[in-house]
Amino acid sequence: MTEGQFVWYELMTTDLSAAVAYYGGVVGWAAADSGNPMVSYMLFKAGERPVAGALTLPGEACAAGVPPGWGGYIAVADVDAAAARTAELGGRIHRAPAAIPGVGGWARIRCSSMICTWIWLFE
Repeated sequence: MTEGQFVWYELMTTDLSAAVAYYGGVVGWAAADSGNPMVSYMLFKAGERPVAGALTLPGEACAAGVPPGWGGYIAVADVDAAAARTAELGGRIHRAPAAIPGVGGWARIRCSSMICTWIWLFE
């Protein structure tokens, strides 16, 4: 992991099957189910290498006016500390730091200029 670099990209869409077909046709990505029993999450692959993920935009996000789109995950050494610094610097925490067992930790933040991103720590 290289702190401060984008390490993952994720598409949140209202039509997951259409997105899979579109990116497969445009850039040649294959899609495979991640096997996560908690959510339908697709892995886009360039060859055998996963390059991005995709999932259906949650209903509560749609209701709140969140548009479909791509987001990026930026590597940090400490998700909790990075989230705290976000608040100190005038940003907002949209999703509090959380752990994904066996994977790492993450949070969704928004800087003071209203740009949202995720922060990520791999285990």
